[in-house]
Amino acid sequence: MQNKAPKPEKFRQMMSLFTKLNLQGRRHAWAFEYSQGRTESTKELYADEVTAIIKGLEVYFKEQDVANQMRRKIIAKAHLMQWEVKGGKADMERIDKWCINNGPYKKELNKHTVKELGILVSVFDKVYKQYMNKV
Repeated sequence: MQNKAPKPEKFRQMMSLFTKLNLQGRRHAWAFEYSQGRTESTKELYADEVTAIIKGLEVYFKEQDVANQMRRKIIAKAHLMQWEVKGGKADMERIDKWCINNGPYKKELNKHTVKELGILVSVFDKVYKQYMNKV
């Protein structure tokens, strides 16, 4: 491990990713993990630790993007089944209730992991097909 400070542009890149991912409040935990318990302060991180965090945040960002795509698939099918509130927006309360009561993981849509969402999308596709058979 190198004990040199990160370049300012790398530090800004890391902080920008924390902000984009709405993880500002978790940056101390990331610093603690990636410094192997040496510090909780992002300002005290070494260059290689900052680089590792940037890579970790980029992977996290990609996972969140995939998860959001799967959530949008479920929401789109819910729209097609007319699970909507006034104004034509998806009835997220109904979707969450369905996920809790009928989904395999018994939790709200946004609390599912990427892996769980893959299965949830498949289950919700079956619900949509049943709906279409009745129409």
